[in-house]
Amino acid sequence: MLAKGAPVPNSVKTLAHMVFYPMVLVVCFIFGTINRIQSIFERPIYEIVILHAIFQSSQGTLNAIVYGTTPSVKSAFYGMFSSEMKGGVRMEEADNKNDEHQSYSDGGHVVV
Repeated sequence: MLAKGAPVPNSVKTLAHMVFYPMVLVVCFIFGTINRIQSIFERPIYEIVILHAIFQSSQGTLNAIVYGTTPSVKSAFYGMFSSEMKGGVRMEEADNKNDEHQSYSDGGHVVV
């Protein structure tokens, strides 16, 4: 058990975040279930059919949003953009590459 005020490890945060995946599943399937049960007894209600179509097709998007908000993914994403970028490469990396591949002319010969 963690002491009160102690930092929570990323693994515990990720495990607590896993609750959202079943919630996405329930939200996406509830309108389809209601639509099918209601269709047994009478004609389908247009609004429920529309909600069924929207939420059934949005399961992948909602799962991607849940995955993208996990602590490890957020830290990796923010880490990519934390320093200035230059053409998809961090400035430090671009400077190192330029230093390694500089060439100069030495009496008619190009030295790399």
